[in-house]
Amino acid sequence: MLKFNLNTSKKKGALKNILITLTLIVFTLSFAPYSNKPFQELSSFNQYQPCERQFNISNEMLKNYNLRDILFVEFQVSFVIFGFEQDYYLDNGLDCNFEKRYSFDETVENGKYLDFFSRRLVSLSSYALFVFIIWFLLKQLKILFALKN
Repeated sequence: MLKFNLNTSKKKGALKNILITLTLIVFTLSFAPYSNKPFQELSSFNQYQPCERQFNISNEMLKNYNLRDILFVEFQVSFVIFGFEQDYYLDNGLDCNFEKRYSFDETVENGKYLDFFSRRLVSLSSYALFVFIIWFLLKQLKILFALKN
């Protein structure tokens, strides 16, 4: 009898987790702003084209070099590929407002390894989050269907 109650509670917990996760996904997708741009422009990698503004010392002085702010925007922009609106960054590029995103060779020259690797990792965070959600749902479905009464 105890085993039956344990299996039932695990199944109820797994079903609850699945419903909560799917509700959060639907909620996010229903309220998230979507971009009107074509899919080929919705790549977070497009953000790293050089800034098209003319070089101006005042523009350079207004750039944000705070790594925390840069990583927050990298995370935000990483969701562009899923259609979320980031038109401001698509039009202007991140380099217009933040420190330039260095290539690996420039990183070696400047010694900014932490910036280089953290920006690359955070820019992949939306993909990692997507994989984590799928893994979590599959794990919950396995619990839901694998346990025998």
